[in-house]
Amino acid sequence: MPIVPVAVVGAEDAMPIFAHVPLLQRLTGLIYFPVNHAFPHFGAAAALMYLPAKFRIRFLEPVDLSDYGPEAADDLSLVQAVAEDVRARIQAELGSLIATRTSVWFG
Repeated sequence: MPIVPVAVVGAEDAMPIFAHVPLLQRLTGLIYFPVNHAFPHFGAAAALMYLPAKFRIRFLEPVDLSDYGPEAADDLSLVQAVAEDVRARIQAELGSLIATRTSVWFG
């Protein structure tokens, strides 16, 4: 089964985080407590208030793993090498997508 790398630009612009508040994180028991553009004015509803942003999604060429057998999953160096290759492909595509973007909200 192949791995299909996906590069996404724009999701981070729909909900910009201005700060993380460790005290509120501890008080609420959340993994992290981000402060966004609508907090604290709208309370918990702020998590649902996304800004308009243009998403660009690119599906990259599949990474064929059929040459490896099931035992290859136990080879940590091979898994790391494949993971690094996939990460590098995604990072290169993200760089390309960001370079062609003219505006955060309009493209």
